[in-house]
Amino acid sequence: MDFIYLIYPNVVVSVNLKERGAIMKQLTNNKGLTLIEVIAAMALLSIILISFFGFFIQSKKTNVSSESIHDAAYLAQVEMEKMYTFASSRNSLTALNNTPLTIEGTIYQTKEPIRTNSCPSTPSDDPTVYRTIHSYTRDAEPYTINLTISTLCHYAKAGNVSIDVIEKSSNITKAKLENIYIWR
Repeated sequence: MDFIYLIYPNVVVSVNLKERGAIMKQLTNNKGLTLIEVIAAMALLSIILISFFGFFIQSKKTNVSSESIHDAAYLAQVEMEKMYTFASSRNSLTALNNTPLTIEGTIYQTKEPIRTNSCPSTPSDDPTVYRTIHSYTRDAEPYTINLTISTLCHYAKAGNVSIDVIEKSSNITKAKLENIYIWR
């Protein structure tokens, strides 16, 4: 009898006893692995590990980029809060001139001279018509903060504040905030 029949529910399996014996002999062989089998296993393992290392490297790059953007956004938010306090103080508009600007102990250097535009004689619905534009800058390693304060033509006490946070190493804007404040 060369075959044995195993009956399972709804399945009949035929097993050749000679082949079964050869397979069992191979499985119980204690001679070990050949050099080719070891090299093949190492190559397969290396391919799998290299693909996982690629994922880890990309994840690290994404994490560093995200952290840089988060830090810049936080810095821009802090600067905007300083500008809110400044806009709420008395005579804040008169402090805007071609000299360095000091807000809560932070010194902003004049970036470029004040630009003055002529306003149209009739009020416009366009809120972006500026009377004067004041530009300041300051260092905040590893960033440069550019501050632009623009007074609006037909809203005497309103001003547009724009803050750009630029990464020094790449010269790329990492965060930008803009708001309109009513000056006191």
